[in-house]
Amino acid sequence: MSPLVCALTGYIAREARRLAAFCPGGRLDPPLSLRLDECALICPVPLHQWTADMGGRGVSIVACFQSRAQLVDRWGEAKAATIVNNSGSRLLFGGTADRDDLTYWSALAGERDERVVTVDAHGHTTARTFRRVPVLPPAQLATLPPARVVVYTSDIPPVIGWAEQAWRRRDVHAHHNPDALTVRARAATARRWAIARAKAWELVEPAVTWGAAGTRAVDAAVAAAFIGFGRWCAAEWRDLRRRVFGAPPAPYTPPPVAQRSSSSEQDLGAESGSAGQPLWLVPQDGEDRR
Repeated sequence: MSPLVCALTGYIAREARRLAAFCPGGRLDPPLSLRLDECALICPVPLHQWTADMGGRGVSIVACFQSRAQLVDRWGEAKAATIVNNSGSRLLFGGTADRDDLTYWSALAGERDERVVTVDAHGHTTARTFRRVPVLPPAQLATLPPARVVVYTSDIPPVIGWAEQAWRRRDVHAHHNPDALTVRARAATARRWAIARAKAWELVEPAVTWGAAGTRAVDAAVAAAFIGFGRWCAAEWRDLRRRVFGAPPAPYTPPPVAQRSSSSEQDLGAESGSAGQPLWLVPQDGEDRR
């Protein structure tokens, strides 16, 4: 069975790589997902190469293993490390009892500072220090509750999540058993809730609209009040400065300069008798002055 599954998976991967070469950007559209359960036992494909190449071609790979030791036994230490490093995210379920695996995943989670308080025989605190402890000790990883997983990614620190079994999901159950009594009851309840929400919205929509209009009016009034208050403060500040420092000096305005045109010079020459002749002025006392 294993050679047949391996050959079929390899053929699908080669065809996906060939079709991706003709797609825009070299990626499959729609993308392909390869879900390889018990990959080390029944589908030993070259994951150390696929995990480095298939992601850029629109092919996502989800490979499941019993433990990291199984991965090392099938592909070797170097190729197993390559597969783990090329993985975008790693999910660890509880139940493993391998000390090396637990130490590896605990070291991958990192360490944190823990406060240590030292007290004497009378209960008085004598010292406060810090020590480095693992974020996820090996014992905690080995005793994870059912449906709990530790998620390792390169973007966030390790977190403990909850994995729901697919056959317990309501959408999966409704897809595979559309005529089941529970499925039809949930669908009828959802329709009734949708009708009730629509009727409730028809009743409260006028009030919501009126409230929104009132809120806009209040916002406009508050904004106008703030603007008026700001103008009043500016006017009071200018008046206070005028009282303390006096009125500011008026800006200097140069006197206008009269410019005579050629026509005015000709008129002046005509009045003097001839152009180019000086104008004789006779004072009242009879003294001649040029």
